[in-house]
Amino acid sequence: MAALRPGEQIVWHGQPAQGLRVYPLDYVMLVVWLGWAAICLFMFWIIMAGEVWWGALFPLAFLGVGTWRLVYPFFWDRRRRASTWYALTASRALILEAFQKPQLLSLELHALHQIGFIVRMDGSGTIAFGVSWPESPSIYRDYHGRWPYRGLAPAFEQIEDVRRVHADVMKLKWAKSAMPTSPHVLH
Repeated sequence: MAALRPGEQIVWHGQPAQGLRVYPLDYVMLVVWLGWAAICLFMFWIIMAGEVWWGALFPLAFLGVGTWRLVYPFFWDRRRRASTWYALTASRALILEAFQKPQLLSLELHALHQIGFIVRMDGSGTIAFGVSWPESPSIYRDYHGRWPYRGLAPAFEQIEDVRRVHADVMKLKWAKSAMPTSPHVLH
């Protein structure tokens, strides 16, 4: 891997969970879409009852846009997660996203002040390298809680065996933090 420093080795690597995922916000979006679809279909019915049949295209266009807005993010999120890779070395956490344009984020473990994690019932979860929680609803999240660089802390999202990986991260962080950073030691 070209992003590794000389002598640096990967301790752990992984990817987010693959496939279609449903997030809590998706249920809210579904309810909004159902209201949107009801209004569009009502408008369509009213217009078709009249004599201006071409006017029915207007509510159908709105229905199409609403449906696209509901369905498209699932496939966008699936493709984004399929092109995301995580790696952990003795001193850094690396996040490579190659979805639209390749972006590599390198986080020095010793410089991170907050590292938290969320565990799901199946043992998978997310490790956040900062103060925000990528899997909790908040006004700071984009639809579907997507990370790159939108005010969220970078994270190893939806990884397997999150407790073990978090323990490895913390062990490496404290091992690196315990080392002197310069040859000059004050007594």
